[in-house]
Amino acid sequence: MYGFLKRLDLRLYYYPYIRIPENLETLLNDPEINLKPEVLNKELLLTKLLNITYPNIKAGLTEDYFYKKLVKYFPSKIFRNRTYRNHDFILRPYSPDFLYLDEKAKLCIAIEIDEPYVAETGKPIHNLYDNDEFSREEEFLSFGWIIVRFSEKQIVEFHKRCCKEIANIVSILKFENCLIPDLINEKWLSYDRRWNGYEAYKMALNRYRSSYLSKSLTKGVDIDNFTNDEIEKFDNPFLYDNGLLF
Repeated sequence: MYGFLKRLDLRLYYYPYIRIPENLETLLNDPEINLKPEVLNKELLLTKLLNITYPNIKAGLTEDYFYKKLVKYFPSKIFRNRTYRNHDFILRPYSPDFLYLDEKAKLCIAIEIDEPYVAETGKPIHNLYDNDEFSREEEFLSFGWIIVRFSEKQIVEFHKRCCKEIANIVSILKFENCLIPDLINEKWLSYDRRWNGYEAYKMALNRYRSSYLSKSLTKGVDIDNFTNDEIEKFDNPFLYDNGLLF
């Protein structure tokens, strides 16, 4: 439990980045609450389950790779291109990269892979001050979903450790050990610092993704083949996050 709560404390600046609905976080952090399965189960009953499929969503370069790892450790629990939609919601709702769903326990975890920039253009993305990212998370939290974000580098280099993080969250919220032997002996995932817009821009200039992505993972896409002139157009004041560099 301590390691999980510590990750919540560090979530703004590091991967794995974890957010949980406020009602669950209150229960997990309040030392005066005698946390029992029935107490958590009552809160999980508020979770909105998947009710809509969106096919043909463009997948990130490493999503197929990580999907195969996820279904190995969480068979019949991992979904893609699925989400929840309110009946009065007109616009297309957000859909996470993957969803862990335990329908019986009403436990839903949105699992995301964050890349620092678009491989084909060098455009910085997923920076920690991105308002669209925040809106996306708020929508998932409103459904009662837990959010777990990994950096792309983490899932490429340490996919088993990423799966152990997910299994640990499931274990805590279900009050049962969900760590299979293959994951129990795996080390815990080390932190990877999140980036702001300016840092993502510099990562693109340095072709950072080429340092860990092999050709077998990129599905034939010629990554980092853009010119510096092409990504210079993304160098604007908005990428400096209002001066919030660290």
